[in-house]
Amino acid sequence: MKTVLVIEDETAVRANILQILDSGGYVGIGADNGRVGLEAAQRQQPDLILCDIMLPELDGYAILRALRQDARTNAIPLIFLTAKVDRADVRQGMELGADDYIAKPFRRLDLLQAISARLQRRADLLQQAERQLRDLRASINLALPHELRTALTGILGFSELISTQSNILELTELAEMGRAIYDSTTRLQHLLDNFMIYARLELLAADAAQVMALRQERTTGVDNVLRAVLVSKAQSAARSHDLEVMAVDCAAAISGVYFRKLCEELIDNAFKYSAPGTPVNVTAEIIANRLRLTIRDQGRGMTPQQMADIGAYVQFDRQTFERRGVGLGLIIAKRLAEIHGGWLHLDSSVGAGTTVSVELPLAQETALPLTRF
Repeated sequence: MKTVLVIEDETAVRANILQILDSGGYVGIGADNGRVGLEAAQRQQPDLILCDIMLPELDGYAILRALRQDARTNAIPLIFLTAKVDRADVRQGMELGADDYIAKPFRRLDLLQAISARLQRRADLLQQAERQLRDLRASINLALPHELRTALTGILGFSELISTQSNILELTELAEMGRAIYDSTTRLQHLLDNFMIYARLELLAADAAQVMALRQERTTGVDNVLRAVLVSKAQSAARSHDLEVMAVDCAAAISGVYFRKLCEELIDNAFKYSAPGTPVNVTAEIIANRLRLTIRDQGRGMTPQQMADIGAYVQFDRQTFERRGVGLGLIIAKRLAEIHGGWLHLDSSVGAGTTVSVELPLAQETALPLTRF
């Protein structure tokens, strides 16, 4: 039987709700003020909470805010009970993570239907998360062992040569093997980091409370963050002269860590799949009060089928082009954009290059003019 916590300070109303719950096959728990209700929610972790807004000691909004910040309770559905429902009330509650509103007085059937709908929604989300976890495990089981072996083969092979034949190897040969070991280790670290990030994002996408928390993060000085990423990546690829950038100074509704990751993966792909000496153009601008990041290269491009098949662990033309990695960079950037309320769009044709456009919400509406660097 599902457990429902009722936080209501009016004794008659609380008793009536508990009676309705009992008749509907639920186990009801009563709390007569906000603080007692919050403590009961944290202690007993009910399947659903019915909560009045106007309460002594803690009001409904304070309770909801505390619940959503607690890992033990942030996924529990909460339905507000209120005698007055206006647009401002609903907006405030929904921004904090309320699942529904029921206006007093209410009918028995309406209350039971609302409870049933929210419990079913939670069950559906849990099933979706379980499916995602199963799919993720299957993908990792297929892709990760091969990629790990590829990186480790180089590390083990050169390490063995150094340890067993160091007395006959020239210094230049030792230096070359050391660089090869370093390169393989760097690829391995990047691979593992991307697997961890991708796994985190896939599981996070099914958690509305965590998604909401992520969307409160900020990257200030977008142009400076972008500048640092682009300059570093261009230098690493020996492509500094190929880079063309126009960027606006603004703040985006995404954490600095995730914004840098998104930029790194997209610029890596642009350099990786285009030839040295061809331009890579990057633009960051404000369009309709949102940040639009566009990266264009003149590389080999993709077919319509390849663009349609984009997904984790897909590496296009792996056998032909001998590229390392498992194709996670683009899908990580796509997931990051979507989780933060934006999108990623590809425009590509074979032999003509690729344009990747990413849109993200702004953290503030003001911005300075475009600057070139």
